[in-house]
Amino acid sequence: MSLDIFLFSLQGHEGRPFPYSIVAEGWGPHLKTDAEGDKWLSFPDGGECDITISGPRGKASGDGVVSIGIGRPPASPAFWQGLFEIMCLTRSFLVGPAGRPIVADEAAVPLVPADFGDPDAKPRVARRWQDLIRCLEED
Repeated sequence: MSLDIFLFSLQGHEGRPFPYSIVAEGWGPHLKTDAEGDKWLSFPDGGECDITISGPRGKASGDGVVSIGIGRPPASPAFWQGLFEIMCLTRSFLVGPAGRPIVADEAAVPLVPADFGDPDAKPRVARRWQDLIRCLEED
């Protein structure tokens, strides 16, 4: 996909941090870090993307993760499976270019700020990783 997507973990307008270990477990050996601390994902099928992980005070630290920016997500199923797992474990939500939130758990809907994106559009619920792709393509 030639777009950027963003994952947020919020309650209202406040960051709701989750442990970095959930990101590391979700994408496992595909998560790479260089000497400067920049991160990216690399998959055996050749798919790659840059990611920016932020905590409550900016760059992710021991304070946890509140957002992940993903530049040009790959088609790799392992990417989408890992993202879906992270979303399920953290009750976070995904936003694409159209700004309409996508959640992986109905319990996450109340955590999405009511004025986030289009106020007339309720968050969509993805029940499996393939639904994430479908929702983004529909936008």
